[in-house]
Amino acid sequence: MPRRLQAISLAFIILLAQNIAAKSDHIYYKREHDTCRLKLWDTFDSKEDQKYRDVLIEYLEEKNYSVTMLKENKRIITGDYHLNFSWLRSGTKMFKDCSVEIKMYQSKVNLARKSDDLIFENAKKRSFPRHTPSGVERCKRAIKDVTRALPHCILLKK
Repeated sequence: MPRRLQAISLAFIILLAQNIAAKSDHIYYKREHDTCRLKLWDTFDSKEDQKYRDVLIEYLEEKNYSVTMLKENKRIITGDYHLNFSWLRSGTKMFKDCSVEIKMYQSKVNLARKSDDLIFENAKKRSFPRHTPSGVERCKRAIKDVTRALPHCILLKK
């Protein structure tokens, strides 16, 4: 009986230690930059696009980026980041999947171009949870998933 209690206690301590380690605020993947400015390509047309834009901006600001929308003239300060975001609902089922893709570039000149250096690229497809047929919650979670691996921006000290 005491061995069984020891085994259960040990298993509980290990689970507790893993849970505490998972809540660490240490940033493992980061990029150092002078300004952490990020321009977001304006591909948001519908009202639903606007909701996803707000969710995306919220997650980008959590990663310490200063987010603004890229204007039509595509002017940007050389060396700053720009991000292209796209999403698509697909499938023939009642509950459609949501696919999200982001591409982050660093500008070489004072114009945002897709030929700039690709810094980060990620895509995710979400099929669950299935709370509503419209799939708004799937797309929001896909946005969270795709930005989770995005590097934190750390301001350079001058």
